[in-house]
Amino acid sequence: MARPPLNDDDKPIIIMVKLRLYPGRHDRLIAFFKSIPDRLRAASVIQVMSGGHLAELQLDDLPSDDDIEAAFDALLG
Repeated sequence: MARPPLNDDDKPIIIMVKLRLYPGRHDRLIAFFKSIPDRLRAASVIQVMSGGHLAELQLDDLPSDDDIEAAFDALLG
């Protein structure tokens, strides 16, 4: 079943950002991004930009990428 179309109030605004992080100058940010699974980077950046702090992010209880891939494979048959 297809997802119903979004109305104008529900449509997201997409903003693309590209960062260049240099070892030695941006080590803390490099460590932050390396600790986040690719699929959660945007949500993590939004949380930090909304007033959160890097140390407050809890990523310990997330399923591994392999577990998510296996779940998708099981779902698709």
